[in-house]
Amino acid sequence: MRSYTRQQLKQNAFAETTAETISWAVEHRSKLIAAAIVVAVVAAAALGIWAFVNYRNQQASDELSGALQKYNAPVRPAGEPASPEQLSYASGAERAKAANADFTRIADKYSFTRNGRIARYFEGITLHDMGDNSGAEKQLQHVAGSRDKEVASLAKLALASIYQDTNKTQQAIDLYKSLIEKPTTSVGKTTAQFELANLYEANHQPLEARKLYEQMPLPEANFFGIVVSIQQRSGGNLAEALGNLSRVLRDRKKMKAKIQAMSQEAKASAGIIGALPVAVMTMVYLTSPNYISLLWTEPLGRVMLAASVIWMSMGVMVMKKMINFDF
Repeated sequence: MRSYTRQQLKQNAFAETTAETISWAVEHRSKLIAAAIVVAVVAAAALGIWAFVNYRNQQASDELSGALQKYNAPVRPAGEPASPEQLSYASGAERAKAANADFTRIADKYSFTRNGRIARYFEGITLHDMGDNSGAEKQLQHVAGSRDKEVASLAKLALASIYQDTNKTQQAIDLYKSLIEKPTTSVGKTTAQFELANLYEANHQPLEARKLYEQMPLPEANFFGIVVSIQQRSGGNLAEALGNLSRVLRDRKKMKAKIQAMSQEAKASAGIIGALPVAVMTMVYLTSPNYISLLWTEPLGRVMLAASVIWMSMGVMVMKKMINFDF
């Protein structure tokens, strides 16, 4: 009898809570509708901005492809006439100048897109090829300070190379060390260590270079060391070994880029799904604080809130595990 009474009391309490919630929702219907409209408008605006930026980024990508074709065009041997069937240039400086004009135009036109920042990076690279180190340094510093860590790290790597060429050794070392401390997909820790080791060797600091070489866990670097050691002892085709190594490195880099591109959609979806409950909760709290405050003022609400946080965290961790690839 006592257990039945407790069960009945629980049912009555749940029924009363449900009735009060429904009554409150009916009473504050206009506020709820207004909150829903605000959330819908914000979501539509965010979606529109995202679609516009993606559209402009795709346009920048198309134009960037043409500029890169110019930059990768071959340089004709001295005295050889230009062929109408293939784009070529008489010198590297002429090629850099032609590509630089396109990179500059794309960077100015699509400055707020990722491909626009990539074009700005190539603008600095081509200025360096043209011998304008001060102009190259200015553009690369601009890209290095952007929020896009991947493109910024490429700009820092190129900037360090310019500092090395212009005898600003300490500035180059500082940049390489910052890339080692905060590696990215574009510029890994091993790449920065290798460049810094080369700089130490060029400045007659073999002990510092050796320390860096010992820290490199890259399998290809170990393979290179083994091949060089065998070649020194018994001879062999070192050029072929280096060619195979470079091909492996390029294939690995291409695969990493493909994996990153294929996982971007899933990462964006995970971010939106993870942020949506927080955004909706914030909007409801701003419009109707008494309605949502039940989640932290009532025991049942706190339990529901804790359960929601746990389930959301589990979902985010599972999605993160699914879209992170160790290659």
